[in-house]
Amino acid sequence: MKFKVLSLGCVKILLLAKTASADQLLVPDQFQTIQSAVDAAAPGDEIVVAPGTYQPFAIDGKSITVRSGDITLPVVVDGQSTQRCLEVFNTSEPGVVIEGLSFVNGWNVIDSGTVRGGGVVVQDSHVELKDVVIENCRIERNGGPETPNSGGAGMFASGSVLNFERVRIDNNSALINDGWSSGSRLAGA
Repeated sequence: MKFKVLSLGCVKILLLAKTASADQLLVPDQFQTIQSAVDAAAPGDEIVVAPGTYQPFAIDGKSITVRSGDITLPVVVDGQSTQRCLEVFNTSEPGVVIEGLSFVNGWNVIDSGTVRGGGVVVQDSHVELKDVVIENCRIERNGGPETPNSGGAGMFASGSVLNFERVRIDNNSALINDGWSSGSRLAGA
């Protein structure tokens, strides 16, 4: 709590002002997974992740920062070719900041309908990616008609505001109706 004293002639007024401060949540020191830190985070908090390999995570409706604790050592989020690495939904300004993380081996398969994002999916959100790598991610469809909103093996974004700084999206692939494509799809982003 912050205190401020004002002197008005011979009368002193003590003003109490609670200052809002963001917390720093440490993975794995305080939270074993990035997801558990995200779940505990309040808007404005910063999650600092130590170098290592971690499970995928999702952010829904929280403006937070998730960043590497040491940009010179890798923080890898590995989908293990069974799931997406990162999902961000319904996050308004100031938005989500992801810094210094690599998203690898993300995967998404849908039997029919729309296939979106094997590595990273962003929908209806403000997201800033800094020093991020998205690689070796895949999407696949096992049947059904192709839809215009399918795609984005590395990243799919829709209805979002994105800012990229030093982002590499590489070696991603999509198998849709027996035809390969790759990369990212930004629809209305």
